[in-house]
Amino acid sequence: MSESTVLGITEHDTVWQGFSPAFDMWIEETWISFCRGAHVVVGTREECRNITNLGTLWQIHDVSVVHAVPTLMSIMAMEGSDNAGVPDNVRLIVSFICVLLCIEVYSVSH
Repeated sequence: MSESTVLGITEHDTVWQGFSPAFDMWIEETWISFCRGAHVVVGTREECRNITNLGTLWQIHDVSVVHAVPTLMSIMAMEGSDNAGVPDNVRLIVSFICVLLCIEVYSVSH
């Protein structure tokens, strides 16, 4: 079973591509999306650095899948933050911790 099957990414998804190609999560968020036929929205350097506007950008682009480090998600969830938080159109947030858990669950079951 592949990670793309576990995550359930489909051609109906729009995936936010916010990682630098220098970071290994870029491979995951980009190639799994391409292989599944998902639409990929590439954030500019400025957009990716402007955390307070990410929720709005995800809403504008109708992003349904986000790959993110836990720190980013905790900043977005902070009460009193200027950020609108995670919009309702985001159905899946994939974090490095989530990937490790998927691998652990898969390896234990097989």
